[in-house]
Amino acid sequence: MGKGGAEYTSLSGDTLYSTAKWAILVINFLTALAGAALIGVGIYALLNPLGSAMVPMTLPIIAIVAGGLVILLSLLGFFSFWMQDKNMLWIYFALLALLVFVQLVVGVVALNTRGHTIDQLADRRWSYLYEHNPRYIRNIEEQYHCCGLNYVDDRAYPKVSERLDKHRCSVNKDFGYNRACLGPVRGEWESRQTGFGIAVISLAALQLLALLPAYYLASRLPSAEDRERDLLAEFRQRLLDTEGGNRSAEQGGGYGSTFDAGGAGPLRTDRERTASPVQHTVGRPAGSYPYQGSRPGSRAG
Repeated sequence: MGKGGAEYTSLSGDTLYSTAKWAILVINFLTALAGAALIGVGIYALLNPLGSAMVPMTLPIIAIVAGGLVILLSLLGFFSFWMQDKNMLWIYFALLALLVFVQLVVGVVALNTRGHTIDQLADRRWSYLYEHNPRYIRNIEEQYHCCGLNYVDDRAYPKVSERLDKHRCSVNKDFGYNRACLGPVRGEWESRQTGFGIAVISLAALQLLALLPAYYLASRLPSAEDRERDLLAEFRQRLLDTEGGNRSAEQGGGYGSTFDAGGAGPLRTDRERTASPVQHTVGRPAGSYPYQGSRPGSRAG
C-alpha cells in the first residue's frame, strides 16, 4: 500500500485503469524512439552538404530541439506513472497538449511553404553562399549538374571573369551544364520540408493518442492528501478490528481469557480467595440461599 490507499487498490483491478496504464507506457516508448529518430534526421541534415548549404539551418535545429523535447516529455510520462503522482501527471498532460499544438502548427507551416516563398528563400541563401562560401555553390552545381540559380550565369561558380570567360560554369570543360539550379534546388527544398512536416504531424498525432489515457490517470489517481487519509482510515480500521477480536476472545472464554471455563465469573488469584469469604450454594435449584463457608461460631467440617 506504499503508493496508495484503498482507492489505488480498487483502481488496480479496473480494466480502464489497466488499459490506460499500458497505453501510456507503449505510447511514451514509441514517442521516445520517434524523438531519437528526429534528432538523427536533424543531425544528418546539418552534416549533409546540400542541407547545410542551401536549406537553412532552421529546419535541422528545429528537428533536433523537437526531438529532445519529445524524449524529455516521454521520460516525464514514465516517471509520473511510476511514481503514481497526480500532480506530475497533470503537468505531463499540460506539457503534452502544448507540445502537440506547437508541433501541429510547425508541421502545417512546413507543408504550406511552397512556390514563390521557397524561391525567395533560395535566392537569399544562394546570395549569402556566393559572397561568403562559394565552394558550397560548386558542390550544389556538381550534385545537380546545373549552373547559377535563376539562369546559368546567375551567380554561378566559378565566378564570371572578364579576362577568363572560359572559366564560367556553363562553358568550363569540367562543368558545361546548361540548366539553372533553381528547379532542382526548389524540388529538394520542397521534398525536405514535406518530409519534415509529415514527420512532425505524425509525431503530434501519436502524442495526441496519449492525451486521453493521461487525462484518465490524472483524474482517477488519488492525491497525496487522499492517500494519507486512506492510509489513516485503514490503520484505524485495523485497530478497531484488533480490539473487536480481543473483546470477542474474552467474552468467549478463549485461550488467555480471564474467565473460568464454567462461566462462573472471572478467575481469582489465591490472595483474592483468602481475602474474601467463599460462598457455597445451599440446595438446588436456583433460588436457594448462599451462606458463608466460615463464620464466627461455626464448626469446621
